[in-house]
Amino acid sequence: PDTDGDGYGDVCDRCPANADAARGKLFPADTLNAYSGRAVCGVGDVDGDGVEDMVLGMINKDYSPPAVALYSGRTGARLWKRGGDLYSDLGFAVTGLGDMNGDQVPDVAAGAPLDDTKGSDAGAVWVYTGGGILLYKLVDPDGAISDQLGRSVASLGDVDGRGSPDVAAGAYGDD
Repeated sequence: PDTDGDGYGDVCDRCPANADAARGKLFPADTLNAYSGRAVCGVGDVDGDGVEDMVLGMINKDYSPPAVALYSGRTGARLWKRGGDLYSDLGFAVTGLGDMNGDQVPDVAAGAPLDDTKGSDAGAVWVYTGGGILLYKLVDPDGAISDQLGRSVASLGDVDGRGSPDVAAGAYGDD
């Protein structure tokens, strides 16, 4: 997207804490111990200003909680931030999904490959509304220790024909 209005598309890539995440914008980590931008993805226009917004994953370093945050593509202001369990690696992977809940606002998915809900490091995918409310915490019903579901996440569009986007997630250790 063209976030600065210069007529050219801008680029956002992974970055360490306090580095530029988009041309002319600073997307700071909330603590000096977080990796802001471990994963970055455009999610569509969540705040209604006509510019695509960005979700950033902030995995933990030095025992700071991992998090997912949504930033305005126009101003760089943080729209919301949600944290995860200390060792879950929430935000390791992130993606925009489109509208999952029918409110006409794009939603977000974030992988937490070290989530322990189904066993040590079995992993999970957290789906948030564009407003930052947790819609779903997805786990593999057959999940096992060290599957690491959520190492990658992607939107598939509406594959099953139910009228909402579907989510794909990688499970690095699943056999």
